Amino acid sequence: MLHAPARLLRMSHEPLNDLDRLASELGSPAAPAADAPLGRWFELMAERRASDLILVAGEPPTLRIDGHLVRTAGDVLDGDDVFALVTPELAPHAQRAFAEHGIADAAIKVPGA
Repeated sequence: MLHAPARLLRMSHEPLNDLDRLASELGSPAAPAADAPLGRWFELMAERRASDLILVAGEPPTLRIDGHLVRTAGDVLDGDDVFALVTPELAPHAQRAFAEHGIADAAIKVPGA
């Protein structure tokens, strides 16, 4: 699900359990460059076995890995960043929904993933 700039995802910086504590000690997942295409983020998802990529203004790109939200080491996104990353990959109806309502739910099939 893609959220407009007004919506913020709140996550604690405190590890929730031993797995989170270990992940925080190992560091955040390396992140593609800010201007990288969305496909590079999908590659990172595959490398980390993430089920979701969460792009929210005011937060760095975040992965859902084994049910846990893990911030990447990427830059904090603003609404324009999210829009630029996402809209080229969305179907026309989803582009309209995102532009008009600030939210769109989309699935993108990645060959080989």
